[in-house]
Amino acid sequence: MMKGLVFTLITGFFWAIIAVVFDFVAKKKVKLYSFYACSLAIGTLISLFFVKWNVLFQGKIERAWDLVLVLSLCGIVNPVSMLLMIVAMRAGHSSLVWTITQSALVIQFIFATLFWGESINLYQMFGLLAILITFIMVATGKKEDLAGQSTGFRGKQLLLVLGSFVFIGIGQVLYITPSHWSGWIDAAEIRVLIVYISSLILMTGVALYSKEKLDKTAVLLAVVLAVAGALSSQSLLVGVDAFTPYKISKIAYPIATASSIVLFSFYSYIYLKEPFSLKKWLGIVFGILGIVLFSIN
Repeated sequence: MMKGLVFTLITGFFWAIIAVVFDFVAKKKVKLYSFYACSLAIGTLISLFFVKWNVLFQGKIERAWDLVLVLSLCGIVNPVSMLLMIVAMRAGHSSLVWTITQSALVIQFIFATLFWGESINLYQMFGLLAILITFIMVATGKKEDLAGQSTGFRGKQLLLVLGSFVFIGIGQVLYITPSHWSGWIDAAEIRVLIVYISSLILMTGVALYSKEKLDKTAVLLAVVLAVAGALSSQSLLVGVDAFTPYKISKIAYPIATASSIVLFSFYSYIYLKEPFSLKKWLGIVFGILGIVLFSIN
């Protein structure tokens, strides 16, 4: 059990690094499209090693065209959500942006309840309420006397955060949709590669159209993002596998998410020196609480 806890916390650490990269890209105004396309290219290469090619070449892929369609849509939605998040971070309050967007799993739960016949319990209803409270708190901040910055979202930034929240939720729904197909199994472990390829095609086209050129900073950040993403995926799987014998594997994701929010919030407070009011801290706490409550069955 300790092994599971350690590796899920490591996952949260890598996710916090991803948040730091996004914030750096936002604040330093790195060439956004070329940076993300480069990261996706590296991620695609890494994902090639996770595919069971012998199974794939044997043609043992159930509902192959349905799979390509659904996951390609996921690959289109995901970059949109990340780009909206990064642009939202440019206006400040990166810790709040990260907290809200990481709460998007509520969309997956609501969709599963409405369309897949899954039940929602009292804990999850309170989780939904906690995340709603987070939205209210961060959307109604007042001006700080010293920093002169709003402690909550306003206008365009609020729309960007909500847009990222919705698109992340849609992406999660699309990604897990094949798991709800009767008798379907990802025998070739091809899902990640399909998502990466579709995202790469989209962002490469956007980067070429915008005529953005890569510089050393963008390439370095792209490498860090891709490596952190790959390592977090692997550490999360190790954590889930370690928790499974104890029948508590469902806590891996909320532990990792909550720890990433805590780490990135302290990074924002200490290093970025973002203004933090009591309301802002409470908003982050309620966001973490909502994520944890949603994991309770």
